Amino acid sequence: MTLKKNVFIKNFLLRGLYDRRINQGMWLSLATAILILCFYLTGLGQLAVFSVLAILPSLIAGVDQPAPHFSFRLARIDLLFFGSSLLVLSLLQFTAPLAVIFFPLIICLAMFAAYGNQSGRVGTAAMIVATLSLSWPDSQPFWLFPVLIGFGTLWYGAFAKFWMLWWGHRILRDNLAQLYTEIASYYMAKSLVLRQKPSKEQLAAVYARQEKVYSLINESKAYLNRFGEKGYDSELTNLEKDFLFGVDLMELLQANQHRVDEIRQFFQSNDLVPLYYDCSLSLVAVLKKKSFAVRTRRKIDMCLDIQLATFEEALDDSRDSSPLLARSLIIHFNLLNRLLSRQKPAFQRSLEIPEPMPGILATLRPHMNPQSPVVRYALRLSVTVSCGILLAGLLNLEKSYWVILAILLVMQSGYLLTKTLITQRVVGTFAGVLLGLGIIYLPMGKVQLAVTVVALALFSFSMLFYHKTWSIFGVTALVVVAYQFVFGMGEYVVFTRAEDTFLGCSLAFASNIFLWPQWNGGGIKRLLRETLEAQEDILSICVRALSDKSIRFEQLTRRRLKLYTAQNNLLASYQQMLREPHHTQQYVDSLESVISHFVAASAHINALLPMSREMKPMPEDLTRHMQLLITAMFSRCDEEEEQKVVDINLRHEMRSVYVRVERMKKENTDPQHYAVIHLLELIYERLNAIFDILDFCKTYSQ
Repeated sequence: MTLKKNVFIKNFLLRGLYDRRINQGMWLSLATAILILCFYLTGLGQLAVFSVLAILPSLIAGVDQPAPHFSFRLARIDLLFFGSSLLVLSLLQFTAPLAVIFFPLIICLAMFAAYGNQSGRVGTAAMIVATLSLSWPDSQPFWLFPVLIGFGTLWYGAFAKFWMLWWGHRILRDNLAQLYTEIASYYMAKSLVLRQKPSKEQLAAVYARQEKVYSLINESKAYLNRFGEKGYDSELTNLEKDFLFGVDLMELLQANQHRVDEIRQFFQSNDLVPLYYDCSLSLVAVLKKKSFAVRTRRKIDMCLDIQLATFEEALDDSRDSSPLLARSLIIHFNLLNRLLSRQKPAFQRSLEIPEPMPGILATLRPHMNPQSPVVRYALRLSVTVSCGILLAGLLNLEKSYWVILAILLVMQSGYLLTKTLITQRVVGTFAGVLLGLGIIYLPMGKVQLAVTVVALALFSFSMLFYHKTWSIFGVTALVVVAYQFVFGMGEYVVFTRAEDTFLGCSLAFASNIFLWPQWNGGGIKRLLRETLEAQEDILSICVRALSDKSIRFEQLTRRRLKLYTAQNNLLASYQQMLREPHHTQQYVDSLESVISHFVAASAHINALLPMSREMKPMPEDLTRHMQLLITAMFSRCDEEEEQKVVDINLRHEMRSVYVRVERMKKENTDPQHYAVIHLLELIYERLNAIFDILDFCKTYSQ
């Protein structure tokens, strides 16, 4: 009993110590406390707050993210912050209107997004620094604020580097730990679909979990790509193996060798549902243990020999009712058992080396038109900020820069994300105001208020970027209590805080609807085409690999990752589109059907991949005609092809493949080859259904 108690306490402490929220709260609180102490020891205590202001833009810009050439990147960000604040304050010395200053500045900084997500975040951080410079008192030299904000950025960057030396690649460990947790949640949702007929909500849950897994795979891959394999240390090498193992595991768990309703019926008719449910629970449990082990730098045994062997025996006993399906499931669970036992990637490979980013002019050239989402967002944001400045001036708001901050922190390129952030900010702000008022009305002395400020700061830092509502709640309460502690005017700041939130959020919401709105539904057609292209790409090389063993499996997995990315973008855009106001139910239903076919086709492709690696080569003549058939199928979505030509090519290639399949049945008794043909039939069935629904694809009379 004592041993179990000690293990429980140890695991509890480890969970707390390695929890990403607590870990972030620790280093930010420690860095801020030491920074403030240094200022007070040098007699510059009143200026400390302006260096502390660098905390938010520094984190948005990612100064806490490990990367090669960390010092050079930190220096560039610091110079950008210094320059943007110095520019604003210098122009104010010449009494230039705020709206005139901010309109072109916001456009230039928002265009950073054309160079990628990380660059876009740096641009947003620079906008926030430029806005914070408006808080600088006129009585002080204007050049001092850029120096203080630059020093604060360097301080937090240097402290983050020190923390990295201690905690290693904590961010990647957190991503991978979350990846295994999400894979467990995905498989639990999928197992429900295989055990009983699902509702629309249950299918939507599977799609949402799958989208989350894909997002984490892409985030982890982007982290690894920052370094390149030559820049890996020993920890990063081990984490790359954990990443590839997770990717291969997801491929296997997502794979369907047969239709879902056929598998469900097979389980139910042979009383295999309880056994399958037990296997699912065991797998989910071991994945959650793996998640904890990755986060805390430990190793565990993931072997499920007994559970999977028992289920395989039950499948073998039920072989008579459906021999092909039973055999496919036995192979599937055998592969799963082998993968879990080895706890390594299915085969040794390296990540694809990312292509170098093009130059600035080459990057900006495609965006030099009014239809570019980046240009639209830049114009929308600059117009909204300018309107906020003018409206704050008309209302004689004393701290008008808080309105600009509210706009910058909630306004995104898409309607749904902006709406979500507005909701979080409104709820968090008003709840924080109530808490702050409750605290300052309590009979508390200076020491008690100081302790409360420290506790609120630790809570706010811990929630930053993880739970937006709780973070805003903590920061708002912190501002109210800190004003009471320093100036004795906490009640005054309550009204200002509520006013800026309401005004900024109202302007951001209105502009996202009326100023060049960017609806997710408008980009669905492009994402559908990208997903179709990715499916054609992987299907073509996968079919070629069935007869050509010189094709490395690494080539297949890279194309699979490309399909993951395209399908994830489609799923994410579809989920956001569902919550946009202007789509008809008929359009939504047709898209839902298309996406269900996409997901099913990808699951069949995933089942095909390991077969191309392990089975005997198929006849080369057959695979060549299969490739031609795939090309003819996807030509239905080629707007330049004529309908008559598409029909002729499809009929010819289908006849050629049919003749060769019948010949193979007479000359070849390899059951793996029959399983491949069955999978290709299922994929064709799904793709044909997609082409029939999409309005930009040609019809085909079978």
